[in-house]
Amino acid sequence: MKIVESKDHIMIFDDVVSKRDCNTIIRLFNLSEYAGNCTKGQRYSSGVNSLRRNDFAMGTWDLPMINNFVNTKVYECFELYKNQFFQIESVNIDFDEVKIQRTPIRGGFHDWHCEVGDIKTIERCLVWMLYLNDVPENEGETEFLWQQMKVKPKTGRFVMWPAFFTHVHRGNPVYSHSKYIATGWGNYTDPDFKEYYFRDDNGFHHKRVDFD
Repeated sequence: MKIVESKDHIMIFDDVVSKRDCNTIIRLFNLSEYAGNCTKGQRYSSGVNSLRRNDFAMGTWDLPMINNFVNTKVYECFELYKNQFFQIESVNIDFDEVKIQRTPIRGGFHDWHCEVGDIKTIERCLVWMLYLNDVPENEGETEFLWQQMKVKPKTGRFVMWPAFFTHVHRGNPVYSHSKYIATGWGNYTDPDFKEYYFRDDNGFHHKRVDFD
């Protein structure tokens, strides 16, 4: 594992997961998709925008070996992230959700967005993404609007960045073959937060009480 770039609170790591392990995760995902166990993206609303997804995803709660393996890598990268951005040391963050996703040719989610879009997603602090396969040049990049940065997908490459409006981003289209990623969030775990909010079955948050 090595840090290849760290700029504007976006940290990029290479060689986080081996090609063999990435291929294993892809094979398990393809088997799940073939069996009908993956969810296809659909139109939904985030804040004032109506956004359309056209990808396939699955959670890994039923695949604890993958969930634990990927989360171990996430925490290893997070430790290096904290070394540089020391302010986050005082924040209680938990990485517990791993989602595997396939973006088909010309599919995906190409609208500019950030990961905290409304009160339902307010628990998110950080975002991470692990690329599971290579994509040809000028395809499938993760593009950050304000930072004017494009991250090229590469097998075993890992990216971590803040979840807020400061890091508006999008996934650019793929034209040659599908793109596979693992992704998730670093969520606040402060007890005071959980006193006021609860998470529903879809991972969104709702107020328990009204604030004065």
